[in-house]
Amino acid sequence: MVGGNGGNQFRHYAGQNVGNQNGYNAVQNVRNQNPNRNGNVVEAQAESDFENRPPMLNKEDYVPWTSRLLCYAKSKPNGKLIYNSIINDPYVRRMIPELGDVNREVPVNETFHEQTYDELTEKELKQVKANDQALQTLLLGLPEDIYAAVDSCETAQEIWLRVQQMMKGYDIRNQEKKAKWFNE
Repeated sequence: MVGGNGGNQFRHYAGQNVGNQNGYNAVQNVRNQNPNRNGNVVEAQAESDFENRPPMLNKEDYVPWTSRLLCYAKSKPNGKLIYNSIINDPYVRRMIPELGDVNREVPVNETFHEQTYDELTEKELKQVKANDQALQTLLLGLPEDIYAAVDSCETAQEIWLRVQQMMKGYDIRNQEKKAKWFNE
C-alpha cells in the first residue's frame, strides 16, 4: 500500500476529508438523498421529469393521468391556450375573401383562401403555436399502443376525445375481468 491509507490518501489531498483527522470519508446515507426525501429514486426522477415532459398514461390510472396532464399543460407558457386546445376546439384559420376575376368567360366576383401564416395576427399566431404544443403534449404522454391508435388525429382535442373513448372501453373490460375473478 502506497501512502499508508490506500485510496483515502488521494481523497484527503483532494479536499474531500478536510477536517476528518483519520483520513477516512464519513459515510453518508446516499439512498435518501433525492429531491422528494422519501428514498424512492424512481419517484424522484418522475417528479423532476414532470417539469420537462408530460406524465405518461398508465391505463390503470386514466383519471389521475388526465388531471396531471392538464395541470402540466397549464403550467407551460401559454398554458391557458394549450389547455383550451385540448379541451375545446383548436383555433381554425379563417377564410380570407379575394376579389375574383371579372374578365373570365364566367365572371367570378369573389374567391376565398385559407388564412396564411403571414396573415395571422399575433394573438392568432400564439393560438396556432399553442395548438401544436397541445398536440405534442398529448402525444408525448401516450404509450406506444395508444399513440398508434391516435396517430391519424389532426387536433389535440380529437386525440383527447379518442383516448377518453378508448379508456372507457379499457375500463369496462377491466371491470369485467375483475368481476369474473371474484365470481370464480
